[in-house]
Order: sequence, then structure tokens, then C-alpha cells
Amino acid sequence: MSTYYAAFTVFNLSEHACSIGGYPKLYALGIDRRPVQGPASHGTGAAEGSDEPLNIPGRGSAFFNVSWPADIATQSKCGSRIVAGYRVVLPGSDLAQTVPYPNFEHCHGHDYAGALHVGVIQPSPEPVGLHLTPPPLEQARPAVGMPPCRPSDLVVWQGIGHPGGAGLGRSYAHLEVTNLARRSCRLSGIPRMVAVDLRGRPIGPPVARQDSLPIATHRRRVRVARLRSHESAVFTYSVGEVLNYGNHGCEYEYAAGFDVTLPGSSHPQYVPAPVRRCLRSVAPNGPQVSVGPIE
Repeated sequence: MSTYYAAFTVFNLSEHACSIGGYPKLYALGIDRRPVQGPASHGTGAAEGSDEPLNIPGRGSAFFNVSWPADIATQSKCGSRIVAGYRVVLPGSDLAQTVPYPNFEHCHGHDYAGALHVGVIQPSPEPVGLHLTPPPLEQARPAVGMPPCRPSDLVVWQGIGHPGGAGLGRSYAHLEVTNLARRSCRLSGIPRMVAVDLRGRPIGPPVARQDSLPIATHRRRVRVARLRSHESAVFTYSVGEVLNYGNHGCEYEYAAGFDVTLPGSSHPQYVPAPVRRCLRSVAPNGPQVSVGPIE
């Protein structure tokens, strides 16, 4: 039996410092995005601090850990199932946030009813000046003859190990699209993205869609991605720094993330990704936020 850990960031979208402490309420969500386990028990077994309130500066962050049991070698003994993400309610809040984070060997059943754990909210560690190198990815393969992906089988999330980049006043980041189904499928096109606040209300004009954006994954561009079971494709989005447009060129707010509608789908998926979003168009300087094709 193995225990898996993940760290979740709590970002203060406000310009003002605030106080928060204790344990979030957390549930694991299945493929249909309904709770399959939880509420999580307190304490993950990892080193944790006090549950006393801590101060988060404006535009600052804290974090908490989540742990769950998984047994890849003996899945039949632990009733392994797919988890698409988590529903989180922070201490003192009545707002439930959905955090996509797929995992495929999550033990469940009567013997594991209390095996999902959440840690106390802690101060973020000091940043370490490490140079991240994008990991090598498997070369995408032709998807001729494969069925199109069903939107209900796909989850959009921030992924792991896809560092972004920056240049000429723009930053570049990636979102991952993971196939939760047992069948292989094909996916292509440009997602539709809308920056939103914590209540799902749009912030700023629609995100521009572009046929091409720089990528940092060091692989050949593929216009039709082939996704085997539990494999992923990626797409890039870019954000222009608000200071590019001068003091009067970009009145902005911090968005909590994006509603992402994949090609062929009519239902958006929320992905937490705090970003400074211009409230109005910044033309003729070009779009402030752009998204490129799935590859």
C-alpha cells in the first residue's frame, strides 16, 4: 500500500492581507464530478504546523496537503477507482471550489472510508531559485481512424511538470487535458477560455484564440492529438503583463482562473489559475490573453 501526497495552493486574490487557519473541508470527485469519498480526515502524516490562523499578504499564498491511499500492484484488494479532482471548502467560507486533479489508483470502499486526509493550511515556503527544465514527453502519434474524445471523459487541469516561460512582456503557461476513459480517442482544435472570479463571473473580454503559440515542451506540433487511456495532451495560453499597456491602458482585476470549453463540448470546466486580467480590450496592442491549439 502506498500513500500519495499533493500540495494545493491557497491564493489571496485581494490587495489586502487576510487571516485564515485550520483544515479545509475536502471531498474526492469521481468521473461524473460527484463526491465519491470524504469529507477528508484531518492530518496527512506529513510535517505540519499549527492550526492557528496565519496571515496571507495581498496577492500572496499559503498551501495545504492532501493524501490518499493507492496500491498499483494489487488494485483488486483496494477497489481502485478514478478520481477526477476535489471539492474544497476553505475554513470560514461557504464557497465550494472544484480543483481538477486526476488520479487513477485511488483506493475506495468500506475499508478506506476514512483514508482520504487533508492537512492544515500552512505558510508557503520561501521560493528557491531553481531552473526548471521541461520534461521529455512522448512524441504524439497520428490519430487516424480513432473516435473523437467524449467531453465527459476529459478533465482539464494545470498538470505536473509543464513549466512555462516568459518573453517580451508576456508569460506562457500550459494546461493539460487528460483522458479518464478506458478507450483511446482523438482531440483537436482550440479551446474557448473565459477568465472568471470565484463565483464564475466573467472578468474582461473573451480570451483570443490563435492558431499558433510558442510551446515549451520540445516536441513536434500535432494538430490532432491521440490520447490513449489516462494519457494527456497540452495547450498553451499566454498573458500580457498589465504594465505593458501603461497606467491607463489596462484597468485590471485578479481572476481566480478560467472556464475552459474544449472543442466539441458545450460545458466549460473550471481550472484555478490566478491571473491579472485587463477589464477592457487593449487593442491595437493585441490581445492581453490568448490560447492556442491542443497538441
